[in-house]
Parts: sequence; structure tokens; C-alpha cells
Amino acid sequence: MLTRSLAAELGPHGITANTIAPGMIATPIDGEFPLDRQAFEAAWQERIPLRGGYGTPADCVGALLLLASDAGRYINGTHLVVDGGVLADQMPRLRFMPPYRSTL
Repeated sequence: MLTRSLAAELGPHGITANTIAPGMIATPIDGEFPLDRQAFEAAWQERIPLRGGYGTPADCVGALLLLASDAGRYINGTHLVVDGGVLADQMPRLRFMPPYRSTL
């Protein structure tokens, strides 16, 4: 709501307010959590429709460049998720069926 409020307040002054929400991004901080790494990463790889594995900081650059450039000048009050499609796949289908493979 802060992003939307800022967008409404600052928009008349030509200032945009947007947020980028990265999903599982490989950074040094991810090594600090006490968990079964193999099981955790296998579960996430199964949930990422775009490709297996975590994203990288470079995977967020496109979203940042869009919002910071003139190409994104009319985008205001948006929350842009960069997660490889994890949130789009609400029902983890890969547990029940293989991924779609085109025969073309």
C-alpha cells in the first residue's frame, strides 16, 4: 500500500513509485539458514515453471531497467514480481504430471 500511496501522491509531480519483489534469488545470505539444503532446493526447483534453480541478481536487472527507464514512464503504483513464475503456478502441477513439451 505504501507503493500505491506514493504513486498517487507523487504522480502529479511526474514521479513514479513501483516495487520489485524478487523470488528465490541466489545471494550470499541464502547460505545462513539452517535447513536441509538438498530437500529445500529440490522443492523450489519443482515449483519454478520458467527454469529450475534460483534466479540470480542479474535476473532482476531487466525489471529495474524497465521501471527506471523512459520505457516505464507510464508505469506507476505497480508491484513487479520476478520469481520465474512461482506465484503463477498456484497448483504445483509438476507433482502430478510432466511439464508440457511441444511437438512442433
